[in-house]
Amino acid sequence: MLSHLLIKGLAIIEELEIEFNSKLNVITGETGAGKSILIKALDLVLGGKSNSDVVRQGWKSASVSAVFLFDRGHPFVGIAGAHGIELDDGQFIIRRKISVKGRSQAWINDNPVTISTLKRIGSYLIDIFGQHDNHRLLNPANHIAYLDQFVSEDILGSYVDAYKDLTRLARAIVSDRRDFHRKHRDLDYMTFRYEEILTFGPDEQEFVDLTESVGNSKSDLEAKQLLLEARNRIDGQSDEGLSITSYLGVKRILEKVKHDGMLDRAIELCDEVTALKDELSFEVERYLSQLDVDSESIERKQERLSAYHALFHKMRARDIHEFLMIFEQLGHDINFVKEAEINFEKSLTEFENLLEVLIARDSALNKSRDKAFQLVSKRISRELNQLNMKGAEIFVDKSPYKKGESDDPSLVESLDSRLVALMQEFERFGPDGSNSIQFLLKSNPGEEAKPLSKIASGGEVSRIMLGIKKVLSADARTCVMVFDEIDTGISGHTASIVGKKLLEISKVFQVICVSHLPQVAVYGNTHLKVEKTVKKGRTESNITRLSKNEALNEIARLLSGGQITKSSLQNARSLRKESLEKSASV
Repeated sequence: MLSHLLIKGLAIIEELEIEFNSKLNVITGETGAGKSILIKALDLVLGGKSNSDVVRQGWKSASVSAVFLFDRGHPFVGIAGAHGIELDDGQFIIRRKISVKGRSQAWINDNPVTISTLKRIGSYLIDIFGQHDNHRLLNPANHIAYLDQFVSEDILGSYVDAYKDLTRLARAIVSDRRDFHRKHRDLDYMTFRYEEILTFGPDEQEFVDLTESVGNSKSDLEAKQLLLEARNRIDGQSDEGLSITSYLGVKRILEKVKHDGMLDRAIELCDEVTALKDELSFEVERYLSQLDVDSESIERKQERLSAYHALFHKMRARDIHEFLMIFEQLGHDINFVKEAEINFEKSLTEFENLLEVLIARDSALNKSRDKAFQLVSKRISRELNQLNMKGAEIFVDKSPYKKGESDDPSLVESLDSRLVALMQEFERFGPDGSNSIQFLLKSNPGEEAKPLSKIASGGEVSRIMLGIKKVLSADARTCVMVFDEIDTGISGHTASIVGKKLLEISKVFQVICVSHLPQVAVYGNTHLKVEKTVKKGRTESNITRLSKNEALNEIARLLSGGQITKSSLQNARSLRKESLEKSASV
């Protein structure tokens, strides 16, 4: 059961703590007082959607904390354990926090959990039924989901698994056939390109080595050319003017001149220049001889590297890695085309086998649904009679499944007749089976059963849903059932019957009911009143647990439409006496 609910900074709620009874808790209050915010708070505990709009103005965050008491035999315990959450003392706390920036966090017993985990765990704790469920009941597309709540999860799950498996295989087969037809047209071209690259024999390491080697060789060639030019200049073989050697004839000329010692230093300098020239020539030649440059080898490497780049350009590859990926993909595509027919036959055989499984499981599902409906239709019809819909009966109309606009279009775009036939057979099935389900209502004996949307009033829809919930409660896996204005569209004696039904459910499950009808509220084991006040210029919502006398006054207020009068108080006492008499028989 839900023991306490603590709300802080949520919408118009400043801070609110609510203590619940283990049976029927009724919540009343004027329109806009904040009853819907309580439902929102419970939804947040279950992992519902959130955004920054729920945070009270001026607050940095909103938070909701829910304290649950549990029995170790409840399915929730195993689910929590599977998520690493240890439960020791028969109590646990779920806390949800939403920041003003929209960030959402959740904890169970101070263990951080994801919102998806919270949703899964929450589905075993609280079942919220709101006014929107009335509208959902009028839409035939939702009826199969209501019926399936009475069907074995194993039977339903086995069909869903088979349908998913076959859907994946169907998509894979059709995708492969599309690829085959497209690639088969390009087979000759792909083969030519593949063999061209195969003959070339690309290798990633070779390309890396070539790139590095050619880059280094280019520097070596440039160095060799420069050194040869320097040597030629030294040795007088340059085409650019006089060389160093040509200047060395100066000594012979000077020696022929009578200089009386005046040119001795100049002649010495000539000897020094000659020695330096020889030393320079030796050093240049020594380095040149050590420079190992194989022009032919470099040329071969340059040609190989150029061939790589030519293939890159041809195959539209940016680098060696992408080029090799293209090469690998070409090989894969060629093998795919060559082996396509064999693989296609294998896939079709697998498809046929899975289709047989799907057909068998669909048959079992239909039988289970028929059996379930035969059982629950009687129970629901009995509940409707007790809910003042005398003679009303629920029927089910089955029709073959038809693909809608939201479903995948036909996947077949080839001329493979066997595939076309299998796909057409598969298209008879949908995610929920080979049949569509619609509930029909016969309001009175002798009348024709018609779709709910055409004959059911708002009050009738509310009672039908309550009847379904009452029947469902026998096998429900949740521990708390929340009804948000289940009594919409009803009044008087019928409302009193609804209150009694809620009390019946509360004998098995904790029930929290938001109501605006005194005939329902009077059955509450605990009566909570929501009021809106203004404090320090700000609107704030508060909730009060009413005493017996306070609850009687609230019933009187509801009866009179706002003001408590003597007659409304007398009527409230009569309602309470009547509810106590009826409660005794529950």
